[in-house]
Amino acid sequence: LQKLNSEKDKFFSIIAHDLRSPFTAFLGFTQLMVQDLPTLRFDNIQEIALLMRDSATNLHRLLENLLQWSRLQRGMIAFNPEQFLLQPKLKSCTQSVMEIANKKGVEISFDIPDDLMVFADNNMIESVIGNLASNAVKFTNKGGKILISAMTIPDQTVQISIKDTGIGLNNALLEKLFKIDEFTSRTGTDGEPSTGLGLILCKDFVDRHEGKIWAESIEGMGSTFHFTLPPAKYNQ
Repeated sequence: LQKLNSEKDKFFSIIAHDLRSPFTAFLGFTQLMVQDLPTLRFDNIQEIALLMRDSATNLHRLLENLLQWSRLQRGMIAFNPEQFLLQPKLKSCTQSVMEIANKKGVEISFDIPDDLMVFADNNMIESVIGNLASNAVKFTNKGGKILISAMTIPDQTVQISIKDTGIGLNNALLEKLFKIDEFTSRTGTDGEPSTGLGLILCKDFVDRHEGKIWAESIEGMGSTFHFTLPPAKYNQ
């Protein structure tokens, strides 16, 4: 009952605040275009268009997380693990994040063995990587760096890590991550919105793979998020 109440509170909090704010910003930009379009210079229009695109991108990710989380709670997301190479998967599912990182001047690099394979659900892993990479960009200042790496650890599971040089987390906030009944929302270094829902979704998806997810961080120096996945069956 406590878990259900926490989920309900989180759901309504996102709708009432986190979903409303970017919608309000987007509507504000459209109203500005309607009222002032004849007097705006081309560079003003381009700037407004970029801001509208950023608002739409944030809204899309938030809605995707909200819908996935809702479906997961109702048992409507199928779990279909299969073997696949990890490197091309990680690079393909961070393409959308790359554009935001480039605009922000944040460098994303990879350190993943060419032949490393995992046994996992494609859609769930895309969501986990997308959320963690997006968060890393969100909380990293201009000129910062992000490293996405993977390796096989002694128990033969595969550990994936997303390390950034961002603003980091204090110990109090670090302990609240991945808990649905805790408030972990904060804005990014460029004022990007955040709900904390993406991390809860990541934990649920990693749990489905019987893996672990955790974070290490030093405030002001950056964070590293780790999670584990089963190796490919032929490696077991």
